[in-house]
Amino acid sequence: MQKVARANRCSLRQHAWCYTHNGLCPLFGSSVAADIEVAGLPCIDFSKAGKRLGPEGPHAKVFVAHAKRHVELATPVIVIENVWELSIPMIEKLYGNHYDIHPLYCKTDDTGHSAASRDRVYVVLVHQQRAVMTLDIKSLYDRVAGKIRNLVRTEVSDYLVAGRWEILREAQDLARRRMLDLLTERERKAVSWASQHYQKKFGRPAARDKHLVLQLRDSPPKYLCWSAVSRKLPTMRLGSHLCWHFRTSRLMTAREHLCSLGFPVTAETALSMGVPMLPVKDSKRANHLAGNAMHFS
Repeated sequence: MQKVARANRCSLRQHAWCYTHNGLCPLFGSSVAADIEVAGLPCIDFSKAGKRLGPEGPHAKVFVAHAKRHVELATPVIVIENVWELSIPMIEKLYGNHYDIHPLYCKTDDTGHSAASRDRVYVVLVHQQRAVMTLDIKSLYDRVAGKIRNLVRTEVSDYLVAGRWEILREAQDLARRRMLDLLTERERKAVSWASQHYQKKFGRPAARDKHLVLQLRDSPPKYLCWSAVSRKLPTMRLGSHLCWHFRTSRLMTAREHLCSLGFPVTAETALSMGVPMLPVKDSKRANHLAGNAMHFS
């Protein structure tokens, strides 16, 4: 980790020249000294969907810069969100001299969203001089998650909350951009092949399974990403999640993707969470958020 060694030898720049004020202005603003930092650092170098370069990947410098900043500021508590494949030895190398490190591996099942796929690790860093951990967070999490798993388990069809107008609006927008009826020739072949494969494998028509969803960005039979076996929605990716629901012969909407991630996009969900309902007017923005967000629960 030569980058870490070089960063440790450098001082943290706090100011830079500002052409608006014609002088040196603080880079981080007056509110930079927080008690808790929550950061979703880049996961592409560790994700199964990437090249798996790990600490040697091009985004490692983001981790180095983040560590340099918060080690210098001695932030009491840091929470880093990432994929399960995140290199904990790298985190120890960056923060270990100043922080106690507690990785917490979380599944969507732990919050009742058994039909969703967004497993993440939350690495909790507790500063050795400025904070004291009074309770084992993993033990507490396991106890709470165990209670929830026993009470709530979603199914794929629970996330189909869109009305007819919303479905038509997004389908027409996609068809207009593609200058097609809706699906491309490759996507139609993927749906047809998956239907036949489902019939052979399970002995019943795909249209009878209300929980069956196919990821259309993949090309079966080479790549088959569906909910037939796992009973979970296919993993969403940044800007590339077109999911076909066989029972209703339609694409899932952007609001339904956010619903599967625990966002309060329905009145019932918002009421139970005690928050305002999240309006979803821009489907492109909603899809971008769904592909890049932590699970809201």
